[in-house]
Amino acid sequence: MTERFEITTLLQKELSQIPEVFGSLLAGSPEQPAITKESVHHFYKHVSGKPLIRPPWFFDVEQQGEGIVDITTHLVDMIQWEAFPGIILKKEDVEIISEDIPGWLVANEGAITVALDIHVTEELRQEGIARELVNRIQNIRKESGFEVTDKIEVLIERHELISDAVELHGEYIGTQTLAESVQLTDSLENSGSKRIDIDEDVYINIRVSRL
Repeated sequence: MTERFEITTLLQKELSQIPEVFGSLLAGSPEQPAITKESVHHFYKHVSGKPLIRPPWFFDVEQQGEGIVDITTHLVDMIQWEAFPGIILKKEDVEIISEDIPGWLVANEGAITVALDIHVTEELRQEGIARELVNRIQNIRKESGFEVTDKIEVLIERHELISDAVELHGEYIGTQTLAESVQLTDSLENSGSKRIDIDEDVYINIRVSRL
């Protein structure tokens, strides 16, 4: 366990053995654990200046279990080594309890567990709006009978729900739809535009013109 030899880990262990500094461990529960550990593990990283190439079986949960190889073993080892040095744990001393992670959607099937972070940041929300606008513009291209290679220009009516996404991701929208320009405008009524819904009972107008 290489973590045992890191200076920060060594100091943490020594400090945890000084009651005047650390205090004493409290009885824990699934809601309020006495000790928590988190690990950030990278699928791709450099070791000694070279890319670390992992074999295919590294990612096979049937062979390696639901944790990424030995991450969970490392965490358990570190807790025992730091907080309970010299104490040998037996199998019957360990109870594994599964708890839902707030903000995550977890599903299990057999030996496979998948956890999905369902928290939507503002950045992700704007990217999602941009992708939805790409879809709508592509549909307008198709309905208008444009050729796949036709270049276009796009005018989008301003609205507080989509304007930021257009300004941030206008280049992406243009690349995906072959638009030479993607611009916002204050009004598009009665100008050959298409009316689309962007939310419940919220509509904007988009004009797609072939160049």
